[in-house]
Amino acid sequence: MGTTRREDSQSGRGLRASRRRSSAPPAGRRRSSRTVAASLRIVRAALHNNGLLLAADRDFPNVFTLVTGRTPVGSWWGDPDSGVVYAVLRGMERGRTVLRLRLLAGKWTYIDRRLWPALLRVVDRRRAWQGAGLSPFERRMLERVNRIGVLDLQDPASRGGVPLGSAGDAARELERRLLVVSHEVHTPMGLHTKTLESWTSWKRRHRATSGRMREAQARDIIEHVVVELARGSRLVGKFPWTPRGARGRKPGPRRMVGR
Repeated sequence: MGTTRREDSQSGRGLRASRRRSSAPPAGRRRSSRTVAASLRIVRAALHNNGLLLAADRDFPNVFTLVTGRTPVGSWWGDPDSGVVYAVLRGMERGRTVLRLRLLAGKWTYIDRRLWPALLRVVDRRRAWQGAGLSPFERRMLERVNRIGVLDLQDPASRGGVPLGSAGDAARELERRLLVVSHEVHTPMGLHTKTLESWTSWKRRHRATSGRMREAQARDIIEHVVVELARGSRLVGKFPWTPRGARGRKPGPRRMVGR
């Protein structure tokens, strides 16, 4: 999976970032590969145990705190340990047991494979909350992703000649609605870009299937995990499928998921 260097919501610039040179943390902020490897093992174990992690957050279990032992203040990208955090996130996303989506409060959320059946049950068919309010352009872009499997936003031919900025805005909306899986890519020339992958393509590559359960049960499984981890924080109930007026509601009876 791709890496988030910082939340897109902070930058507000979408895929215009692909026109810049990739800005990996300065050399002085990097740690040895052994330290990164050790941190990666800790984070992977925590993800498997918790089911979900955020990249950085002051309340919810997150990669930044696991790596540094500190609560993030502002953007973690300016932290002295941003280099190792960045490397660990990249390592997480290259694994075959981690999925990255804008699942919780619109923030990039890392999801362990044991929760994939429930998650796929929620998103494997287009739901009303996913399609409501999509612009005609966003619908066409989604159709194009579903038709070709993987759309490279840096490639004008792949994105159908649409300007990069407009394609980036549409990509963020599709991400927020869990209609695609996105991957951050660093090209050999040092550019930072993004690809969008259809769920059909992603499931085929990972040999993943949705769980045999009702959609409501699948949502409750995911929501219960968040309730247990969030400890009453502001993030409870902030899912893409939750109406604003119902956010923070208590999930229904939990169906256990094997670890």
